[in-house]
Amino acid sequence: MRLVSQDPGDGREPTGRDPEEHGLRSGDLDAARELAEFHRLLAADLPPDSRIRGLLLRCAGHWSRLGEIPRNGLAGVDRHES
Repeated sequence: MRLVSQDPGDGREPTGRDPEEHGLRSGDLDAARELAEFHRLLAADLPPDSRIRGLLLRCAGHWSRLGEIPRNGLAGVDRHES
């Protein structure tokens, strides 16, 4: 998985609209969702005051956000000039 910008010399300008431009494929997004669920399941087996439990839940949140990237591309946000 590659999450860095394209090499400046490759002649291609990334638009940011396709997850594959960031090195992400559908399988990568599926794996991120599965990792989030796995981290949540592990955390559920630990005591509430466990530091590891907190770390697992935090990681689950990060994996979950990555797994929520739309399959049809990254949605752009239009800026309104004031």
